[in-house]
Amino acid sequence: MVEDSALATTLVVPLTADAATGAYAAAGTQSAYRGDTVNLSALASYDPGGYTPLTYTWTTISVPSTSTANLTSTSATPTFVPDKVGSYVFELGVTNRLGLADPTPDRVRLTVSAPPTQPPVADAGSDQ
Repeated sequence: MVEDSALATTLVVPLTADAATGAYAAAGTQSAYRGDTVNLSALASYDPGGYTPLTYTWTTISVPSTSTANLTSTSATPTFVPDKVGSYVFELGVTNRLGLADPTPDRVRLTVSAPPTQPPVADAGSDQ
């Protein structure tokens, strides 16, 4: 979901669960603009045996070479703001209340581009 407003753009990156394996597959490569607030979401994660609550571990795998962005979170829905144009990759690990972790953490790729530039609009008011 992408929401545009005068103040910010928010991108929600959902994860989908593979019912057969319990693995968590990212919903493809997502895109955003530099400076957007990006919300990642692991709320579709589940434990097939029902051993909840789950704990989440998000880590940064790669960012553009000059970026200072770093995502380290235990929230199911962390946010960050990409500071450079390029590719960002984050990994999600999920653990159940018994301490069993998903053996194949999921990766989310985010492609960030420069915000579009728009020329100003001249308006001198109503014709006189």
